[in-house]
Amino acid sequence: MSRPNSRPVAVIAALEQEAHMLVNRMPRAESVGPRLSVWESGGLVVLVAGVGKVAAAMAAQYACDVLKPRCVIAIGLAGG
Repeated sequence: MSRPNSRPVAVIAALEQEAHMLVNRMPRAESVGPRLSVWESGGLVVLVAGVGKVAAAMAAQYACDVLKPRCVIAIGLAGG
C-alpha cells in the first residue's frame, strides 16, 4: 500500500476553461476515452470530464480506481 503523501490530489472540472489556471503549464498526460483529459504534475492530477453529472461521476470513478488519490476536489461553475 502506498503512503498517503505519495498519493496525488485529484481535481475534476467539466470544462478546460474552468481548469485553465491549473493546467496551463502542465503537460497533458493522456486522453482517456473521447471526453476525459488528464494532466499530471507533481502531486496534482487534473481531470477535465465534460459537462453533466454522468461525466463527473465517470471522472471521479476513474480517479478513484486508477489514481487512488488522497482526495478529490471538484471545481468550476454550475450552469442553469
